Amino acid sequence: MTIPSSWQGVTIAQYYKLLSISSIYKDNIERQMRILSIFSGMDEKEIEKMKITDMIEQGRKLSFLSELPKEDKITHTFELKGKVYKAVLTNDDM
Repeated sequence: MTIPSSWQGVTIAQYYKLLSISSIYKDNIERQMRILSIFSGMDEKEIEKMKITDMIEQGRKLSFLSELPKEDKITHTFELKGKVYKAVLTNDDM
């Protein structure tokens, strides 16, 4: 199972999925299962078969998710075909 160890390994799609999971699932175990599925690429059914201790161990690798990356390390804008675009990282940025 390959899991990112920092924000550098997280895609924008994974970030948006993480946001929706955090607001939908209030149960810690279920939320952790969904998060592991997003970042490991494993099917949720496979994760459900894991031992709880293994799931917790893998979840610890994602502890960096509890804090947004420092702004100076994120590229907020990019240019495509002469037009500049800005990434929206939180709802407040919209």
